[in-house]
Amino acid sequence: MSKMKNGRIPFGYDIVNGAAVINEATAGQLKTFFQVFLAGETMAEAARQAQLSCSMSTYPHFFQRKEYIGTEYYPAIITPEYQAQLIAEWKKRKGETRRKQKKPSRKGVPLYTDFRLTEQQGTRQEDPADFAAAFYRCIRPCYKGRKTKTGL
Repeated sequence: MSKMKNGRIPFGYDIVNGAAVINEATAGQLKTFFQVFLAGETMAEAARQAQLSCSMSTYPHFFQRKEYIGTEYYPAIITPEYQAQLIAEWKKRKGETRRKQKKPSRKGVPLYTDFRLTEQQGTRQEDPADFAAAFYRCIRPCYKGRKTKTGL
């Protein structure tokens, strides 16, 4: 019978004489967090109102802890239906959130310009992309003391 996950007591509980009991103060904070979140506030705002000071990555774990609905060792703080409602709301919001996507690297992509240059120093460039890449090599800044190539 596993009493504690990773040797840690879940938030909202205390161990007294070998038995898990609900800590009314922290369980109250947890319930406030859940109520404010379900009322439509963000997790950060819900945590602020509940006076919780955890990492933002910790809050979603509160929704999924099986101990909060009661186990043979831990008494229930919330009902299974309430936990299901919390998880559904969290998943709904998680799906609506757009995370910043990394932009693809432009390294190795030829430089295209709005103007056409077909002749430079008496040599004709057949492909504008090749010319643009050569032109870019000439005008790019020097890095770490290296000089740029100046010929096209």
